[in-house]
Amino acid sequence: MHSRTVIRANTVTLPSKGTLPKKIVSIIFGNFLGIFLNLLAAFSLFHYAGFAFTAAFFSGIAIQILCNLALEKLITSFGNIAPKIEFHKIALMSVTLALPAFIIAWFLADVLGLFYGISLLVASFSYMIFYLVLVGLWIFVDDDFDEVYYPDLAEDYFDASTDKKTVGFFRAWAHTSRFDNTAKLFDKYYKAGQMALDYGCGSSTWNIHKKPLYGVDINEQLLRYGIGKGRLKNAFVTDIYQTGFRENSVDLVVCSQVLEHLKKYKDAVREVRRILKPGGIFIAEVPYDILFGPYFFLFNIHCFIKGYWFDDPLYRNRCGHINHFSRRSLRKLLEENGFRLKEIYIFNGLILSAVGVKENS
Repeated sequence: MHSRTVIRANTVTLPSKGTLPKKIVSIIFGNFLGIFLNLLAAFSLFHYAGFAFTAAFFSGIAIQILCNLALEKLITSFGNIAPKIEFHKIALMSVTLALPAFIIAWFLADVLGLFYGISLLVASFSYMIFYLVLVGLWIFVDDDFDEVYYPDLAEDYFDASTDKKTVGFFRAWAHTSRFDNTAKLFDKYYKAGQMALDYGCGSSTWNIHKKPLYGVDINEQLLRYGIGKGRLKNAFVTDIYQTGFRENSVDLVVCSQVLEHLKKYKDAVREVRRILKPGGIFIAEVPYDILFGPYFFLFNIHCFIKGYWFDDPLYRNRCGHINHFSRRSLRKLLEENGFRLKEIYIFNGLILSAVGVKENS
């Protein structure tokens, strides 16, 4: 019988803490520069060039959008800050957010009769807020942030996420339900006596039935906590991309809420495939973080409030979420890396769950 212990399999090299101050300064400077250029162009076109209100407004907003897109290029030059979303989606989000800003400007100027310049100023600031909350947080996340701060998470971090008194009713429900979903998927595919691994497991909070489970993670205190709760049989502090497990040695791998955090998430999927036996099961779960979907709005607004109102650096960096998955992109990820998709579905409108089977080489 295996003893329950934490094994430090290899040295985990973590990056130094990143460039958050540069990020904040650049975002603030870029947005205020955009507002200034927007106001200058729109006011000039309306008063001196005879443009209609709508045409002048959208011309100014277009300049502000271009300024924001240029800002995105500037911030990515800092090295470890990079957008994990295609450029055309950034542009689409930026243009879409101009519509509510225009409604604000129209209401103030035409309905309330305020001076055009004041209406434009309020609408421009509104656009900046929309952009920061719904776009900026989606794009400008430190690549290394999660690897730097994750090892310091408290041992009961994931357990606390299910406590209504600690995190509120909605967050507790969201986390409890996703843990239940993972447990049901595991029970559906696991067979007694199989070798099962939780990849990037934390404390394996979802393993409520205490099935025999191995775990790999870079946070040793979370692993020890999981073992103490009886959720992990053995655990390994190891590089997520090089677990040290033998090739074709594992029957089932669970990877829940991990891939969205990893810079080299494709390498992680390849490592999972390497250690799985032919015909082995891969359960992958990620946030259903599509453009303007429910997760997009709820998570970004929550991160903005917690990050900037309550000054929490974890939420200022979107809790380390640097990758975004749709049903199509997750399916493609599995199929291109040697898995036959068995099922894929959206759970609670917020979580994307997929099950793949390792195909023979």
